[in-house]
Amino acid sequence: MRYRYFFGIALVVFGILLILANLGLILHKDIWSVFIPCFLVGLGVNIVIRNTKLRSSGFMLIIIGLIFLADDLEIGIIKNTSPWQLLIPALIVYIGLRILLNYNYKTKIEGLTKRDKFNVSCMFSTREYKFSTSSLKGGNAFNLFSALVINLKDTQMASGICAINVTNFFGGIKIIVPGGYNVESRVWQFMGACENQAHRGENAKTMIVTGSTVFGGMIITYDE
Repeated sequence: MRYRYFFGIALVVFGILLILANLGLILHKDIWSVFIPCFLVGLGVNIVIRNTKLRSSGFMLIIIGLIFLADDLEIGIIKNTSPWQLLIPALIVYIGLRILLNYNYKTKIEGLTKRDKFNVSCMFSTREYKFSTSSLKGGNAFNLFSALVINLKDTQMASGICAINVTNFFGGIKIIVPGGYNVESRVWQFMGACENQAHRGENAKTMIVTGSTVFGGMIITYDE
């Protein structure tokens, strides 16, 4: 997914900046005070452009990044004010507006879809996607600060093997599969965990789950 490439490039850039800072070529302060706000703004813009369902979250990330960036550069009234003095009231206003606009904070369950390949994403919310297809070929999932459930219990694989790629940051993902599936997890973990409870053996149809989970958790389990 595009989100995966965005985070990958951002981590590479951040690592290079850390190397330069350790060599004394730039200050450590410059990394945390400039890179992270720019990263938030970039992520927000990427979300606004590519995902209409998450535009409100994208705009929120842009605002947060701009507030911290303005504080570091001492722009306007921010130079005499802590960014948290603006950010916390702004978050309260944001939550209030979502309530007034009748946003449902309960788990949002997307209707059954017969797509053979899926691309799903979840940010700052709780969401469950249910799929029903007799020819599942694979999919992609992106999760950030959220709880995401991918329900595949009513699916059948198109062939003997299908692949799902997941990118999980600071959140939780649960993948539910039918009892006849054998799942092979190849998920890279950093300060997180991925528990695979759906391992039948090599004779069953195999689903391969790849990707990464950073400061988050994943569980792959059979139909409950």
